[in-house]
Amino acid sequence: GLGGESAKLVWDSVSGHFLAASFAFSTAFSVELVLRAGVGGVSFLKNAWSWLDLISVVAAWIDLGMIPSPSGNMPNLSTARVLRLIRFVKVLRVVRAAHIFAELRLLIKTYIASM
Repeated sequence: GLGGESAKLVWDSVSGHFLAASFAFSTAFSVELVLRAGVGGVSFLKNAWSWLDLISVVAAWIDLGMIPSPSGNMPNLSTARVLRLIRFVKVLRVVRAAHIFAELRLLIKTYIASM
């Protein structure tokens, strides 16, 4: 029907923007990972969250097709889903940190208001 064709046109016009955003976020996370590894040194490798972040960044680049998958072809759907789940866990960590900082900000504001 007509609805399907218009949805395809909309998706075709927007898909490039999603690809650009994925590339930008993957680049930013890669830079952050390299900086943390440089600053942390050996202790970076001892932290489980660092390994999760590393797997997440590599998965993002594999998903974008910038790194060939270990099998030489595109990852199957179940592998891609697991890699996306790992990236989702990383996003949850960021949301959790933002929540903690919001509570800290409220605590500081309360302390200043009480003076």
